[in-house]
Amino acid sequence: MHSTRVEIDHRALRHNVTMIRQRVSPAGIIAVIKANAYGHGAAELATTYENLGLRLFAVATVEEALELRRGGPQRDILLFGAHSLPLLSEAIQNNIIITLNDANLIPELDKVARRLGKKVRCHINVDTGMGRAGVLPLHLEKVWDLLDENPGLKAEGLYTHFSSADETDSAYSLEQMKRFRELCARPAAQRGLMLHMANSAAIMHFPQSYADCVRPGIMLYGNLPAPGFVTEWPLREAMQFKSYVSLIKKMPPGRAISYNRLWYTERETLLALVPVGYADGYMRGLSGKARVLIGGKPRPVVGAVTMDQIVVDLGPLSGVKTGDEVVLFGRQGDEFISINDVAAWAGTIAYEVTCAISRRVPRIHRF
Repeated sequence: MHSTRVEIDHRALRHNVTMIRQRVSPAGIIAVIKANAYGHGAAELATTYENLGLRLFAVATVEEALELRRGGPQRDILLFGAHSLPLLSEAIQNNIIITLNDANLIPELDKVARRLGKKVRCHINVDTGMGRAGVLPLHLEKVWDLLDENPGLKAEGLYTHFSSADETDSAYSLEQMKRFRELCARPAAQRGLMLHMANSAAIMHFPQSYADCVRPGIMLYGNLPAPGFVTEWPLREAMQFKSYVSLIKKMPPGRAISYNRLWYTERETLLALVPVGYADGYMRGLSGKARVLIGGKPRPVVGAVTMDQIVVDLGPLSGVKTGDEVVLFGRQGDEFISINDVAAWAGTIAYEVTCAISRRVPRIHRF
């Protein structure tokens, strides 16, 4: 009998990295493995990526950075985002490369460097249009002046982040790209800084954005940045979400199923109970919209997705048995449900689908 689980195919991960490397060369790769590698398992994936020759990893929180550091003392780890000075101090103590988003923080970081007896390694985030973290262009000169005045900081890179590279209208992304190059090409050359801007969508849509490095995230895992995103890149999904049939119940017509009576049987039918729900990351928004694979066939999820269970309509003659495998997304026989299918049904994006899978669901890594 199968338990509810996620299976991670490291062959697919290796395929995706190899393809990215071939297509973006000579640009390097910064592997974005924040949010537990988008739900896939950062510790295991970092080892696979290191074996492929990747050396620089990016995460979003200090806790994520420290977890990666424990797994690899020599790894280069870039910390995205804006963080408090105490958290940045902890990152610096552990040789994490921090992101500089505010010129006014430079003197404080210099004090941290002197106190710890360490250089503060940093990449400067330039806000070219994301409107979130990052140094605004009008403050860049102040950054250069303060870096020159505070030798405890060692700037190693310059980057920006696209807000809309997954959209069909490319005008805004191209303007961001142009602005970044105009602002940063000269200081990067003068100071020996690494330039990077291309996220997954930009890697697939804008080869001119590659610079010194690219930052693949969602595409590392074989997923697309948005439903309807068009690409000829033959990515392979690395994650499959599986469970099993825990109960089969024959129901007469006219019966309400599950919470709030969202669905009624129209005929006598067999219903399968599957022990997975929104506590596992199978979203409530999939209620009445999703399909799963059982016995090599797509079957509709009926009624509400609940905390721990879903109900699937098998029809009157199914041939399905208790204990049979249920594929929530992934492949079964000739049928395939993609993560982007699930995202579209839930009205969200692939990032949320994989990140939502909770830690109570074991990750089974297939190497």
